[in-house]
Amino acid sequence: MKLALLYNLSGTEKGKRIRRLLFRSGICIRDVKPEEYSRSIGFLTVGPAFREAKTSSPNIVFFDEMIVFSGLSDDLLDSVLSEMRRERLVVGLKAVATEHNMEWSSVRLHDELVREHEYMARNFGSGPIHG
Repeated sequence: MKLALLYNLSGTEKGKRIRRLLFRSGICIRDVKPEEYSRSIGFLTVGPAFREAKTSSPNIVFFDEMIVFSGLSDDLLDSVLSEMRRERLVVGLKAVATEHNMEWSSVRLHDELVREHEYMARNFGSGPIHG
C-alpha cells in the first residue's frame, strides 16, 4: 500500500495542501498523533502484525513537521517530491520507510533526521530543517 505518515501537519493550511497532493497521487494518508510517536514505523505503516518499537521513553514528542513515505515506487516518490517543491510545500524532515528503520520509533527516526540535517548544515552549508 502507498502510504504517507504525516506528523504535526494536521489542521494546517500546508497540511491540507499536502493531503490534496498525496490524494491526487493515489497515496493513503495517516496523521500520526503524538501519543503514537513511540510506536515503530513498521507498526504505523504495516499494522499490528509488526512488532512495537523498543523505546525507553514512550512520552517523548517532537514538534517538527515530518513525512514518512512507505510503499512508493522511486518514480512516484520523485514525482511527489517534485510537486511539493513546485508548490513550495517545504517539510524539512522527510524519510522513506526501509528495512533499516522499520523497527525504529517515530522519535528515533525524527532524531536521526535532525542529526543528518545538522551534519549537512555544518559540512555542506545546507539550510535549516524548519519551513
